[in-house]
Amino acid sequence: MKIEPELVKVLIVEADPMLALGISVSLEQHGYVIAGIAEQGEEASRLFRENDVDIILINIHIPGDRDSIDTVHELMKIKRVPVVYLIEIADDATISRIKQTYPVAFLTQPYNSSKVCITTEMAIHNFITCGEQDIMTEEHSLLPAAVKRNGQDVTDNEIILRQGNYIFLKRNFQFVKINLREILYMEAEGNYVHIVIKDKKFTIRLSLMQVMRRINYSRFARINRSSVVNVDAIQSFNKEQVCIAQYEIAIGKNYKESFFRQLGFR
Repeated sequence: MKIEPELVKVLIVEADPMLALGISVSLEQHGYVIAGIAEQGEEASRLFRENDVDIILINIHIPGDRDSIDTVHELMKIKRVPVVYLIEIADDATISRIKQTYPVAFLTQPYNSSKVCITTEMAIHNFITCGEQDIMTEEHSLLPAAVKRNGQDVTDNEIILRQGNYIFLKRNFQFVKINLREILYMEAEGNYVHIVIKDKKFTIRLSLMQVMRRINYSRFARINRSSVVNVDAIQSFNKEQVCIAQYEIAIGKNYKESFFRQLGFR
């Protein structure tokens, strides 16, 4: 079965159907998945519970018994995800209430495709790198963009983020979400590291040691100077090499002892 990286899933809470449609089209054009569109807090709660939502875009003014801030408070009790407020005009009291929900960005009208996508990617970046700090930011300059190298997607050096069992890699106007368990191995080549999942390879402009530090995943084991393997993906091994899917990766002399120790052998 072919394994693909997951696309980031967005929940939109917006009572104006035309605005909601414009935002959803902009995000889908740049590779995001719309987990749902809600007009009220009750519907947003249902969609949030029923779907694997990665980020919420919510208008500060929504109809219903619960306003947007109360809705966000409720959703964050279920699972913390980055929140972007769609905002026009708000008084000081409302801003103070917004801050208590720890939003990572806000988006002001008029919306356009570039603004929506830049703000969304900045929200994901800020949420993962800054945690639950009280950050409110409007659209910023673009994060370093992805480029092509030997036909592979190459991500600039700082855009690799970990949250739980996932890493987020920056590609153009979006983040790609990869389950750590699905990474087969990583291989260094000069100033780049190839991250290999089944039928897919991503290239990061970082050293192997930097990638290891940023991901910090206990199931990775370094088996030679330029290769790190996911021990859970190993299908067979001997004293000279490991086999993962169709790949055969040599075990370096200086890495044998630590590798076999990690596997539980003495």
